[in-house]
Amino acid sequence: MSDGRQREEFQKGAKRVVCCIVGWHFPPATYLTSNFPAHLDLYLLSHKPIKDIPSWVFELIPNDRIIVRSNIGYDWGAYQQFIEAVEIDSYETVVFMHDDVEILSSDVFEEVYLTLEKVVIVGVKRNPPSDYTKLLTPAILGHMDVIPARKYVVYPIVRGSFFAMRVSALQAIHQFPVFWDRFGIDIAYGNHSLNAFCCLMAMKFGGKNFGYLDDSWSARIKPSIRELKRGGGSISDYHVDATRSSLARLILPIIRGVVRRVLAARTEAAWGAGYKTLWLTNSITRWLSGRSAR
Repeated sequence: MSDGRQREEFQKGAKRVVCCIVGWHFPPATYLTSNFPAHLDLYLLSHKPIKDIPSWVFELIPNDRIIVRSNIGYDWGAYQQFIEAVEIDSYETVVFMHDDVEILSSDVFEEVYLTLEKVVIVGVKRNPPSDYTKLLTPAILGHMDVIPARKYVVYPIVRGSFFAMRVSALQAIHQFPVFWDRFGIDIAYGNHSLNAFCCLMAMKFGGKNFGYLDDSWSARIKPSIRELKRGGGSISDYHVDATRSSLARLILPIIRGVVRRVLAARTEAAWGAGYKTLWLTNSITRWLSGRSAR
């Protein structure tokens, strides 16, 4: 089927799409946009109590599509809570996004649909594949029956801020491999869930079944998504990492790579010291980011 025919089907609503927004910050620009297609079924799942959700949100989204749950798994936990609460089997495509992401053009949903004709999951920006050791990222082993023999498990990444996938692919993995944090121990549990999910998808479908919208944007259309700095504030283009300085972006991968390779050659007894080393390097780069942003 040609791209033109596929676009026509999408615009007519022949392909059913459901979108889950994780509501936390409630910036009006995210919700008041007219760039959500009319045939897209929009749901809000919030970890805030009903009384803390702005009244104008209820004028935009029907009450039966507003879901409130406890924050025991961060964004990936919210996505799992959504698929437990909503029957998505009748849809072909499901979109997951944070509410600090602004949709600038309805083109983004057409691009999602066209990209998912070729792959099973689509993110926004093509990042380098994650190259994690089993020691530093034990989350990737959570869904496995057998520990891989290789020191490194390499897989693509999609950010939790905005991604979409075929419903059939979600059915194939049954659920998100969420690392629940019922006691609020560490927000890093959210990254554990991200890594476990992306690794699971790569092992189930292969890394080539990950697609990225910025591949088509660079050749065809302007970027259609902007992301607020976490928690609000100024807006940056989604493909620009506004939270880190250039120096931090340069140093962090180098330090992480050295630490990972050192640990990969050691026994599990090195785990504690290695984790503290990685924590220290991350803290330094975050400090550098904060300094450069002032």
